[in-house]
Amino acid sequence: RSDSIDSAISAMLLFETDSVIGVRPEVDEYYRHNGSGLEAVRANPLLRLEREDLFRGVGQMYIVRRQFFEAQGKILGGKIGHVVLDQSSALYLRSDWDLRIARLHAAELAQKPAPKRARL
Repeated sequence: RSDSIDSAISAMLLFETDSVIGVRPEVDEYYRHNGSGLEAVRANPLLRLEREDLFRGVGQMYIVRRQFFEAQGKILGGKIGHVVLDQSSALYLRSDWDLRIARLHAAELAQKPAPKRARL
């Protein structure tokens, strides 16, 4: 959606990043195997600290500063910023099930009247 792209560009300018990606926050509890069993990724599963938050890149939106791309030849790198996308904007089609959900959502959106835009 255009507002997601606007947010990503604003984040790039505000935080002076080289690239910005679309992400979804991961709220489930995650564990990793340490060789002898599982341990929580977060130090304290009951206390959530912002620095321990996990985000999943949704892969549909990459914004890159032109100068960075021309110098590095990469879309993602340098100082990376992010914009949190809603679940609808972050839908990634990896399976027939995802496609079915996308079609149902598209049909639902087609039935809703378009929102009125503010005049600038």
